[in-house]
Amino acid sequence: MKISAKLSLFFISIAIFLELLTSRYNVGDIRLFVGVFIVLGMAFMIYTFNEYAEVDGWLLFKDNVISKETLISPHQEEYFLKQDIEYLWIEDSIFLDYKEDSSIYKFILGILSAIGSQKPKRNKQKYVNFVLNKDSYIDEMTLNTNLKSNLIKVLDDGDAHNYYSKVSIIGNQLTLMSGVLLVLALLVYIVLQIIY
Repeated sequence: MKISAKLSLFFISIAIFLELLTSRYNVGDIRLFVGVFIVLGMAFMIYTFNEYAEVDGWLLFKDNVISKETLISPHQEEYFLKQDIEYLWIEDSIFLDYKEDSSIYKFILGILSAIGSQKPKRNKQKYVNFVLNKDSYIDEMTLNTNLKSNLIKVLDDGDAHNYYSKVSIIGNQLTLMSGVLLVLALLVYIVLQIIY
């Protein structure tokens, strides 16, 4: 568990304890601190979501399929790649459409991405689909530059958005729209309180 998540749980636990204390012993002065600790807890919770949603770096898959089974992990920062097998080199993202993940899980990831202020960015994240002319060790750090060599034949490249989960994107957009509607509802409520 991330430190921000632990801090969030700690502050919310204090807020619950203080709320129980004020309701049981009728101590009004402490009630102000309940709100303070709830705000602190929520702030750290949003920061946790932001840390979770912000993934960077590149991933390598074989057979052009985004799956935990086809994910190739480097050994000592090198990939051993075989010739005539299609590989997918893609920027990591919370929106990637993993074949094993259920639609509900992908939808929740979309919600978490919105809370963590992440949006699927078109034309920013990239992918490259390629094959090798012969078996070779490729350094993880220099694979991007090796894509221009004679060893590698690029089959396709473009926007990683093509490999994103539609369900995650829907979850992201619905959460953002809900947030906007809640802010508008709050503003309407404040105006109505001022008028009446």
